[in-house]
Amino acid sequence: MCEAVEIEGSGFSDLMVGEMFSWEKVFTLEETQLFCNVSGDNNRIHYNDEFAQEHGFAGSVVHGVRSLSEVSRACGDRFFVAGVVCLNLDAEFKRPVYHGKLYVFKLRVLELSAGRKNNVFLSFDVTNQEGKICVCGKVRLLFP
Repeated sequence: MCEAVEIEGSGFSDLMVGEMFSWEKVFTLEETQLFCNVSGDNNRIHYNDEFAQEHGFAGSVVHGVRSLSEVSRACGDRFFVAGVVCLNLDAEFKRPVYHGKLYVFKLRVLELSAGRKNNVFLSFDVTNQEGKICVCGKVRLLFP
């Protein structure tokens, strides 16, 4: 069962175009093992450094969906009011995300669309320790 997280996040009317939210994350092999169990994606590239290196990577690579789940989690649990729903998440993977390295996630408010449905459009990027973008994209959220 999931554990509820109670936060005092930003509501739709609190947000401003250009506003930014950021956080840091180091992905662990333990998290990847749990994700393999849940997703059924047991590709050795995600947990076996030697195998990943034989296939051209610097080490084992975090699942793409796992790295994107950090964006979804931040929208639903970290920065915004309870009840926010992620309607769309489009991403481009530019570089691998590796275990044991520090990554910086940034969300930027691009557009606020008020009405019967309060939509918020965000851009996001994930940068590595060298400041290079590994993953970027856009998210559309529905606010209660």
